[in-house]
Amino acid sequence: MQWTMLIAPAVGGAIGYLTNYIAIKMLFHPHKALYIGKRQVPLTPGLIPKEQSNIARSIGEVISRELLDEATLKEVLTSEETAQKVRNALLNLVEENRENDSSLKELLCSAVTEETAERSVADAREKLSAVISGRLCAIDFGEAISNGVKKRVVSEGKNTRFRIGVIDTFYGSIGGMVNKTVAKYAGPIVDELVTGESDKLLDLRVSSLIEKYDEKIPGWIDKAVGLYISAVESNTGRILEGVNIQKIVEDKINSLEVRELEKLIMGLAKKELNAIVYLGALLGFIMGWITPLLGA
Repeated sequence: MQWTMLIAPAVGGAIGYLTNYIAIKMLFHPHKALYIGKRQVPLTPGLIPKEQSNIARSIGEVISRELLDEATLKEVLTSEETAQKVRNALLNLVEENRENDSSLKELLCSAVTEETAERSVADAREKLSAVISGRLCAIDFGEAISNGVKKRVVSEGKNTRFRIGVIDTFYGSIGGMVNKTVAKYAGPIVDELVTGESDKLLDLRVSSLIEKYDEKIPGWIDKAVGLYISAVESNTGRILEGVNIQKIVEDKINSLEVRELEKLIMGLAKKELNAIVYLGALLGFIMGWITPLLGA
C-alpha cells in the first residue's frame, strides 16, 4: 500500500520534469522550420529561432536606452575609478620610459607609421603657428607702444604735456604701421620659430626629458586627466550619435547561428532554466500525491 501511494507522485514528478524540460528545449528546437510536403509542421522552428530578429531588436533597444545611454557612459568614464586608471596608465608610461634613449620623434614613429607621425607633427605645427599668429595680430601694438612711451615720459617729468601731445598726434599713423607690419611678418616668423623649436623638442631623448621635468610630470598628468574628463563630458553625446549601439547589438545577435544563441542564453540563464525544470518535477510530485487524497 505504501509503495502504491508513491507511484502517483513519482509519475506526476516525472511528467512535470519532462514537460518543462521539453518546453525549454522547444524554445530553441528545431532550429529550422520542418515541412510535411508543402505544409509547415506546427511549432517549428522553435520560439527563439523564429523570433530572433525581434529579440535582437528588443535587446538592442534595452542596451542603447538603459545600459549604454549618454548619462551612464559619462558617469562610468568620468568616475574617480576610471580617472585613476587613466592616471596610473600615464604614470606607468613615464616609469617604463625612464631608461629610454630614443628621441621623441623615434618614439612617435614607433607608435604609428612614419608618414602618420610626420603628418601629425606638421598639423600640430600648423595649428600652433596659426594660434600664436592670431594672438599676435589681435594685439594692438601701436597702443601698447604709445602707453609704454607715455609712462616713460611721465616718469621723466620733462615737458610732459607737450611730449604726450606729440605721442597722441602720431599714435594713429605709427600704431597702424606697426600693426600692419606685425600682421605681414608674424606668420612666417612664427612658422620658422615653431618649426625650429619643435625640431629641437623632437630630437630630445625621452629619458633626458623625463629626468629634466620629473617634478612637473605629476602636475602635467593631472592636467591630462582633467582634459580627458572634459573631453568625455563634451563629446560623449556626439560620439553616441555617430555610433548606433542599438544597430551594432541587433546585427551581432542576428548574425549568430541559432546553436550559438542557444549556448549563449543557456550559459546566462542555466540556473534559472534548470530551476524551472525541477520546479515542474516538484509540482508534479505534489499534485500526484494530493490527487489520490482528494479522490479518497
